[in-house]
Amino acid sequence: MKSALSFRRVSPTKKKINAAIKKGVTLFNNGRHDECLDVYLQTAKEVQPDVRESYLNYAIIDAEELRAAGKHKDGAWVMRDAFNEILEPSSKPEATTANMLHEDDSGWQDEREAPQDDDEMGRALSDVVEILRASIDLKTHNYIGKSHDECFRGSEAVDLLTSLHLSPSRIHATDKLALLWRGEFIVSVSHKSERSFHDGARLYRFASRAELQSSHDRFAALENAKKEGTEENCLLSTLNAALDKSTKPTGLDGKRPFNSVLVKNPSKYLSQLSLDVQSKEQEEGREIADFCTEVEPLIEVSDRKYHLKTYEKCFVGSEAVSKILEAKVVSSREEAVSKMTELVEAGLVYHVLEEHHFKDGPLFYKFSSTKELKKSIDAIANIHLSLSGDCAKYMALITRYHHLTCNLNITSILNDFYGCEDDSGWDISDLDNWRNNMKRWGFGRRTDQDDSMVDRLSPLLLNVDPDTWDVSGDPEWESPFGILAQIAIFDQVSRSAFRGTPDAFKWDELAKRATKVAIKKGYFESAYKSSLNRFVILLPLEHSESWEDQKLGVSLLLGMLSEIAVLDEGLSDYEIVKRLEFSKRLSVAFLEHAQVIAKFRRYPHRNRALGRTTSLEERIWLASDLVPRWAKSQNPQGEEGKKVIKGPTIPLKRLTRR
Repeated sequence: MKSALSFRRVSPTKKKINAAIKKGVTLFNNGRHDECLDVYLQTAKEVQPDVRESYLNYAIIDAEELRAAGKHKDGAWVMRDAFNEILEPSSKPEATTANMLHEDDSGWQDEREAPQDDDEMGRALSDVVEILRASIDLKTHNYIGKSHDECFRGSEAVDLLTSLHLSPSRIHATDKLALLWRGEFIVSVSHKSERSFHDGARLYRFASRAELQSSHDRFAALENAKKEGTEENCLLSTLNAALDKSTKPTGLDGKRPFNSVLVKNPSKYLSQLSLDVQSKEQEEGREIADFCTEVEPLIEVSDRKYHLKTYEKCFVGSEAVSKILEAKVVSSREEAVSKMTELVEAGLVYHVLEEHHFKDGPLFYKFSSTKELKKSIDAIANIHLSLSGDCAKYMALITRYHHLTCNLNITSILNDFYGCEDDSGWDISDLDNWRNNMKRWGFGRRTDQDDSMVDRLSPLLLNVDPDTWDVSGDPEWESPFGILAQIAIFDQVSRSAFRGTPDAFKWDELAKRATKVAIKKGYFESAYKSSLNRFVILLPLEHSESWEDQKLGVSLLLGMLSEIAVLDEGLSDYEIVKRLEFSKRLSVAFLEHAQVIAKFRRYPHRNRALGRTTSLEERIWLASDLVPRWAKSQNPQGEEGKKVIKGPTIPLKRLTRR
């Protein structure tokens, strides 16, 4: 994008802008995006009279719209881009096909190899358009008092390309979208006279098929469109590919079908795919994912600080290269860098700010989580995989997702949970088995808890996204023992592994759903020999903050206890007494949970971990001697626990007796 910005007083204006950038960068890197935006806007308004070009005026409007929407980070970027344009109006080359798609560091990470001709470039661009159409939620937006239907903000498209690792930075993503804007795939809505695509609050829409056909006819008539290597020729190829796709069910004027097999159970999709003849590109993708899984345990991942800002669960590029080399996975640093670059290009690893390719230096990178992998997989699941790089990347994403989730299987979970070697130990009705397992699960003293079991199972939780995990209709996960496995890991292991943190309750809805499936299918009444397993089925209801769930849980538990508490056939007096004792303990604990929900409609002892405000009544209760032992189980532990100020206990038991 070229600009003709001009100034009446150049030096003072640049001086003010540079000072604002110097101050704003520090604020931005410390996470104080709102303050950074305020500094930029204040400076922009000061220099506005000295800048004749209207670009700065539009940037201020965009930034203020973003600030009003609470998107301070995006607003700061809009103003920073405007300042850069003022400071160096001729230093940024126009984003053309030649300088954008043919350079080694082009940022086109949606292909493993750079496209070799304009037809391949066109297909790559049309894939990007299809991903944008499938992933962006078109809404009604208000801009400067006027309402616009079925459109999106420029920043939304930039966010999508960077989050899917289709561009390494916002600048590259903006250049890519500007190319599509010039090809008339994206149409300006709020600023019809603008000269390029903008990363900000400006509004855009996708061109209809009729508009694409009109654009195709116009480009086809251009002389440059007949010359290989020109932008016009590339865009004409893109229009050809896009119009060809728009005649198919997944085309531009239709909705992309939801790939339920892939989303719900990627491992099943992978097994189906492996039945087909594997291409060279698919094998490349598998090798990339295998390398990622091999080197991940070698690389130290931790929270790291830079300029007072903390970047969670990341690693240093140069340290990763050294570790891989030390483990003799590769023979040289150059080979290690090349392999790690493949991971970045495939979307398995990314720079924490999405601004760099992989470098053997002090830059921070992260491994893509299962949620991020699934988002990428879902976005490209039905695009036209014509380029070899597309197939390789797609296979790498699918295989890596499979690696991260394949260990989440029923047998390994239940063997660990019940402390046995095979399924013969999953459903034992012996009273000692009940007692021992409840100790191992942390129902008694915390020192009795089997920490090794928690340590083995808790990493599996980190690969489960509670928003996307869905095993509806899966015959294994919805079997009687599949239900127990879900409750074991989502309800019990989570609480033990993440005590005192929000993650202790992160998977509660999944556990509760499993319980309700078990009740609906009749498992609670007849599927288990052991009453312990019937009790485990009810635990998610006991932990629920819904009064309706509490009522259901209490009624089922008391019904169960009325059956088993008085069983005496073949039992000694000692066993009968112990059975009654257990029945009493279970019913008291369940009723105490229900009593708290009936009173507060939530568990006050979770407020600290979940960041909720505690009411005065809740504070009094938490400080009293009425708080049951289980309500203290999520108190902060270790050093964090020492920071909590403990006041005197309020003797509500004694006071309420009067």
